[in-house]
Amino acid sequence: PDLIDLDVFCLSNAFELLNNAPQNKIYGLLDIGHQMSSFLIIKDKFPYLVRDIAYGGLSVTHALVELKGVSVTDAETLKLSREAGVLDDLRASTKKAFEPLVEELKNSIDFCEGEMGEPLTAIWLSGGGAASVGSAKMLSEAIGKPVSLWDNLAKMNVHQKVDREFLKDRSAEFNVAFGMALRETGGSK
Repeated sequence: PDLIDLDVFCLSNAFELLNNAPQNKIYGLLDIGHQMSSFLIIKDKFPYLVRDIAYGGLSVTHALVELKGVSVTDAETLKLSREAGVLDDLRASTKKAFEPLVEELKNSIDFCEGEMGEPLTAIWLSGGGAASVGSAKMLSEAIGKPVSLWDNLAKMNVHQKVDREFLKDRSAEFNVAFGMALRETGGSK
Protein backbone atom coordinates (compact mmCIF):
# COMPACT_ATOMS: atom_id res chain seq x y z
CA PRO A 1 0.00 0.00 0.00
CA ASP A 2 1.05 3.55 -0.66
CA LEU A 3 -0.72 4.96 2.38
CA ILE A 4 -2.11 3.71 5.67
CA ASP A 5 -4.04 6.02 7.98
CA LEU A 6 -6.46 5.98 10.89
CA ASP A 7 -10.14 6.58 10.19
CA VAL A 8 -10.32 9.51 12.63
CA PHE A 9 -7.49 11.32 10.87
CA CYS A 10 -9.15 10.69 7.50
CA LEU A 11 -12.36 12.08 8.96
CA SER A 12 -10.52 15.16 10.21
CA ASN A 13 -8.85 15.61 6.83
CA ALA A 14 -12.19 15.37 5.01
CA PHE A 15 -13.79 17.86 7.38
CA GLU A 16 -10.96 20.35 7.02
CA LEU A 17 -10.95 20.15 3.22
CA LEU A 18 -14.64 19.61 2.42
CA ASN A 19 -16.59 21.30 5.19
CA ASN A 20 -18.37 24.47 4.18
CA ALA A 21 -19.31 25.62 7.70
CA PRO A 22 -17.09 27.95 9.73
CA GLN A 23 -14.54 26.05 11.78
CA ASN A 24 -14.44 26.95 15.42
CA LYS A 25 -11.36 26.85 17.63
CA ILE A 26 -12.59 23.74 19.48
CA TYR A 27 -15.08 21.34 17.91
CA GLY A 28 -15.89 17.65 17.76
CA LEU A 29 -16.27 15.20 14.91
CA LEU A 30 -18.48 12.19 15.53
CA ASP A 31 -18.62 9.42 12.96
CA ILE A 32 -21.35 6.91 13.83
CA GLY A 33 -20.59 3.67 12.02
CA HIS A 34 -22.45 0.39 12.00
CA GLN A 35 -20.97 -1.07 15.20
CA MET A 36 -18.46 1.55 16.29
CA SER A 37 -18.38 5.31 16.58
CA SER A 38 -15.29 7.47 16.38
CA PHE A 39 -15.13 10.72 18.32
CA LEU A 40 -12.46 13.32 17.76
CA ILE A 41 -12.07 16.65 19.52
CA ILE A 42 -10.10 19.20 17.52
CA LYS A 43 -8.39 22.18 19.17
CA ASP A 44 -6.68 24.74 16.95
CA LYS A 45 -6.86 22.31 13.98
CA PHE A 46 -5.04 19.52 15.86
CA PRO A 47 -6.52 16.37 17.44
CA TYR A 48 -6.87 16.83 21.18
CA LEU A 49 -8.80 13.66 21.99
CA VAL A 50 -9.48 10.56 19.90
CA ARG A 51 -11.88 7.81 21.00
CA ASP A 52 -13.54 4.78 19.53
CA ILE A 53 -16.85 4.04 21.22
CA ALA A 54 -18.56 0.66 20.83
CA TYR A 55 -22.00 1.95 19.82
CA GLY A 56 -23.32 2.56 16.34
CA GLY A 57 -26.23 2.23 13.96
CA LEU A 58 -26.61 -1.47 14.74
CA SER A 59 -27.67 -0.44 18.26
CA VAL A 60 -30.60 1.43 16.69
CA THR A 61 -31.56 -1.71 14.76
CA HIS A 62 -31.50 -3.79 17.96
CA ALA A 63 -33.60 -1.17 19.80
CA LEU A 64 -36.11 -1.31 16.96
CA VAL A 65 -36.18 -5.13 17.18
CA GLU A 66 -37.07 -4.85 20.87
CA LEU A 67 -39.62 -2.09 20.35
CA LYS A 68 -41.45 -3.61 17.37
CA GLY A 69 -40.83 -7.32 17.99
CA VAL A 70 -39.50 -7.85 14.47
CA SER A 71 -36.45 -9.62 13.07
CA VAL A 72 -33.13 -7.84 12.59
CA THR A 73 -33.65 -7.94 8.81
CA ASP A 74 -37.12 -6.37 9.12
CA ALA A 75 -35.81 -3.76 11.56
CA GLU A 76 -33.03 -2.79 9.11
CA THR A 77 -35.64 -2.48 6.34
CA LEU A 78 -37.85 -0.28 8.54
CA LYS A 79 -34.89 1.82 9.62
CA LEU A 80 -33.85 2.52 6.05
CA SER A 81 -37.38 3.03 4.71
CA ARG A 82 -38.13 6.05 6.92
CA GLU A 83 -41.83 5.52 6.25
CA ALA A 84 -44.09 8.09 7.90
CA GLY A 85 -45.86 5.45 9.97
CA VAL A 86 -42.68 4.36 11.76
CA LEU A 87 -40.90 7.71 12.28
CA ASP A 88 -41.90 7.92 15.94
CA ASP A 89 -40.65 4.37 16.53
CA LEU A 90 -37.41 5.21 14.72
CA ARG A 91 -36.89 8.31 16.88
CA ALA A 92 -37.58 6.32 20.05
CA SER A 93 -35.18 3.57 18.93
CA THR A 94 -32.47 6.11 18.10
CA LYS A 95 -32.86 7.77 21.49
CA LYS A 96 -32.73 4.47 23.38
CA ALA A 97 -29.83 3.09 21.37
CA PHE A 98 -27.72 6.22 21.68
CA GLU A 99 -28.09 6.61 25.48
CA PRO A 100 -24.78 4.80 26.19
CA LEU A 101 -23.10 6.74 23.36
CA VAL A 102 -24.34 10.01 24.85
CA GLU A 103 -22.84 9.11 28.25
CA GLU A 104 -19.47 8.33 26.67
CA LEU A 105 -19.56 11.59 24.70
CA LYS A 106 -20.48 13.63 27.78
CA ASN A 107 -17.62 12.08 29.75
CA SER A 108 -15.16 12.84 26.95
CA ILE A 109 -16.39 16.40 26.55
CA ASP A 110 -16.37 17.08 30.30
CA PHE A 111 -12.81 15.76 30.58
CA CYS A 112 -11.54 17.82 27.63
CA GLU A 113 -13.29 21.02 28.66
CA GLY A 114 -11.80 20.64 32.14
CA GLU A 115 -8.32 20.08 30.73
CA MET A 116 -8.54 22.79 28.05
CA GLY A 117 -10.35 25.35 30.17
CA GLU A 118 -12.49 26.18 27.14
CA PRO A 119 -15.83 24.86 25.88
CA LEU A 120 -16.38 22.60 22.91
CA THR A 121 -18.50 24.75 20.61
CA ALA A 122 -20.03 22.27 18.15
CA ILE A 123 -20.07 18.65 17.06
CA TRP A 124 -20.18 17.69 13.40
CA LEU A 125 -21.85 14.37 12.66
CA SER A 126 -21.20 11.81 9.93
CA GLY A 127 -21.35 8.07 9.26
CA GLY A 128 -24.24 5.80 8.36
CA GLY A 129 -25.60 5.94 11.93
CA ALA A 130 -25.87 9.70 11.60
CA ALA A 131 -28.79 9.07 9.23
CA SER A 132 -30.84 7.56 12.08
CA VAL A 133 -34.07 9.52 12.37
CA GLY A 134 -33.63 12.49 14.69
CA SER A 135 -30.03 11.65 15.61
CA ALA A 136 -28.56 15.16 15.35
CA LYS A 137 -31.40 16.79 17.28
CA MET A 138 -31.46 14.06 19.94
CA LEU A 139 -27.69 14.19 20.43
CA SER A 140 -27.72 17.98 20.60
CA GLU A 141 -30.42 18.01 23.28
CA ALA A 142 -28.78 15.21 25.29
CA ILE A 143 -25.25 16.64 25.17
CA GLY A 144 -26.18 20.30 25.40
CA LYS A 145 -24.04 21.25 22.39
CA PRO A 146 -24.99 22.02 18.79
CA VAL A 147 -24.79 18.79 16.75
CA SER A 148 -25.16 19.00 12.96
CA LEU A 149 -24.55 16.94 9.87
CA TRP A 150 -21.94 18.54 7.67
CA ASP A 151 -22.23 18.97 3.94
CA ASN A 152 -19.22 17.18 2.52
CA LEU A 153 -20.41 17.74 -1.06
CA ALA A 154 -20.48 21.56 -0.95
CA LYS A 155 -16.88 21.94 -2.13
CA MET A 156 -16.73 18.81 -4.24
CA ASN A 157 -17.00 18.53 -8.01
CA VAL A 158 -19.04 15.40 -8.69
CA HIS A 159 -18.59 13.59 -12.01
CA GLN A 160 -21.70 13.65 -14.19
CA LYS A 161 -21.93 9.83 -14.26
CA VAL A 162 -22.28 9.60 -10.48
CA ASP A 163 -25.82 9.05 -9.18
CA ARG A 164 -26.26 12.38 -7.40
CA GLU A 165 -29.37 11.33 -5.45
CA PHE A 166 -27.60 8.26 -4.07
CA LEU A 167 -24.55 10.34 -3.18
CA LYS A 168 -26.67 13.03 -1.53
CA ASP A 169 -28.61 10.45 0.52
CA ARG A 170 -25.53 8.46 1.56
CA SER A 171 -22.66 10.97 1.47
CA ALA A 172 -22.21 11.01 5.27
CA GLU A 173 -21.13 7.36 5.01
CA PHE A 174 -18.16 8.26 2.79
CA ASN A 175 -16.35 10.87 4.91
CA VAL A 176 -13.56 8.54 6.01
CA ALA A 177 -13.03 7.39 2.41
CA PHE A 178 -13.12 10.99 1.17
CA GLY A 179 -10.52 11.96 3.76
CA MET A 180 -8.24 9.09 2.72
CA ALA A 181 -8.60 9.95 -0.95
CA LEU A 182 -7.88 13.62 -0.31
CA ARG A 183 -4.84 12.81 1.82
CA GLU A 184 -3.40 10.65 -0.94
CA THR A 185 -3.79 13.41 -3.52
CA GLY A 186 -2.83 16.15 -1.12
CA GLY A 187 -6.32 17.61 -1.48
CA SER A 188 -5.57 18.82 -5.01
CA LYS A 189 -8.32 16.91 -6.83
